Amino acid sequence: MLFTAWRDEDGLKGQSDSHEKEYQRKEIEINCSRMMFAQYEEELYKAANEINEEILMESVDKIAPSSRQTEEDACTESTEAVEHSSKGITT
Repeated sequence: MLFTAWRDEDGLKGQSDSHEKEYQRKEIEINCSRMMFAQYEEELYKAANEINEEILMESVDKIAPSSRQTEEDACTESTEAVEHSSKGITT
């Protein structure tokens, strides 16, 4: 995440010769801005992961809508496998 205003990548250099020199020039300002958001870092990370997971599941559903296994299905299959193995039945 960038913490300075800019319109194009070259504008990030400002009057400096390189991006690195401009960063060093604005490092205190950038760190102050970063600290405002750091307190929410964990929540933002969790939210981003949940969104990515949801997007992935929606994509899978579009490709093969009946292939997603739910947690309930997994429990049922696991229980059945245990019951069969205790009876000596192999699948």
